[in-house]
Amino acid sequence: MTEEQPKEQQKTQVDAEAQRIRFIQERFKKYYQKTELSVTDMPQREFAFMFFGKPGMVRHISFTPAALNKFIVERVPAHIYYSSALYRKPDARTMDEKGWLGADLIFDLDADHIPGSENMNYPEMLANVKEEFKKLVDDFLLNDFGFGEEDVKIVFSGGRGYHAHITKDCVRKLGPSERREIVDYISGTGLIDSEKIEGIRECMRYLMDVEDYIPGGANAKTKFPQKRKLSIWLPPPHSMGWKKKMREGILATIREWETKDISEVRKIFEGKKKGGKKVDGVMRIGATKAEKLCTELYVERKARIIAESGNLSVLSWIAQESLFKYVAQKLAPAISGETDEPVTSDIKRLIRLPNTLHGKTGLVVKEMTRQEFGEFDPLRDAVPEIYTDAPVKVEITKAEPVTLKGEQFCLDNGVTEVPEFVAMFLLCRGMAKLVGSGNT
Repeated sequence: MTEEQPKEQQKTQVDAEAQRIRFIQERFKKYYQKTELSVTDMPQREFAFMFFGKPGMVRHISFTPAALNKFIVERVPAHIYYSSALYRKPDARTMDEKGWLGADLIFDLDADHIPGSENMNYPEMLANVKEEFKKLVDDFLLNDFGFGEEDVKIVFSGGRGYHAHITKDCVRKLGPSERREIVDYISGTGLIDSEKIEGIRECMRYLMDVEDYIPGGANAKTKFPQKRKLSIWLPPPHSMGWKKKMREGILATIREWETKDISEVRKIFEGKKKGGKKVDGVMRIGATKAEKLCTELYVERKARIIAESGNLSVLSWIAQESLFKYVAQKLAPAISGETDEPVTSDIKRLIRLPNTLHGKTGLVVKEMTRQEFGEFDPLRDAVPEIYTDAPVKVEITKAEPVTLKGEQFCLDNGVTEVPEFVAMFLLCRGMAKLVGSGNT
């Protein structure tokens, strides 16, 4: 190999990357030329941009709607963000100079941080995060917190998740600690904060209906002092908040398991416990406990007693503990840790601007109502109409099935022709490169 060959290869790679970016930017520009972008309280928002082929972020800019659209059409960014916060001077260079006035309450749920997503393909990840996000919106934002559907703006991120924006005045003045408490409530932080029996019993006292009693009565004549025991019942139907969720969750779980073969239920729990932590989103309790829980519920038919009377004390303590821990953790949306908590508690967050394009997928950051969210399919509804069906010649470098606009494309490595809307998706995700000009 001569010294010139690596330089030639490097130049070829640079040229191919420049060609890819140029192809993407031409389509992005056409989209932005026909799309008006705006956001509520726009003069008080900061805007930020990331550009194709350039590191870092350009930020501390404010716009009028007309100036924003002109800037975007001329510069064609890869990613466009705006501040969740409102400022007196949004274009000031430091946060102190900006003058914070308040901030929208924002939840960000991304498929990357949902247990088991690493084993899913892209469509499976999107379907999984949609179910978790539906739980967040319906069970917590609309039900527990009492927001109306008109108060919650739902936005597909254009990548692997969804955002919920609440812009009501009642939330804008909340500080980081108050916002963190909201996340703690939704994620169930502290509901099960101990692996010890007494700690779990305290959690049960909070989430279930619990009565203390002494076997045989307090006046029973016994040689030794009697230990107090717990009688544990499902919360009543009129319960609110987490108590209501636990009641409905336990009943739904035992009904669901009743339709399965007992071996399927065992497999949910069996396996190495890993210190009592969840594995793929499920609390592993080990084969022995799994066998005992299944036997009591379905061989001894205690599941029907629980459904009819609400009395969980018909189960042994081990079975009660296993069922309780499983349901409590299943009910909380996966927004704890590094997924949502920093976004929701941050009062100066940058978030993707609705109706812009995502530079790593080419899909629209799509805004929608709760009703529209029910039928929303990002791989159908977030594909820009500006992308045509014209054939584009590409070289597939990362082969995997692609489903867009209701069509499935089974692609192998090598040179092939695909419709322009598929080519944009592949090129943005780094799964292909253009061959020649790409046009045929």
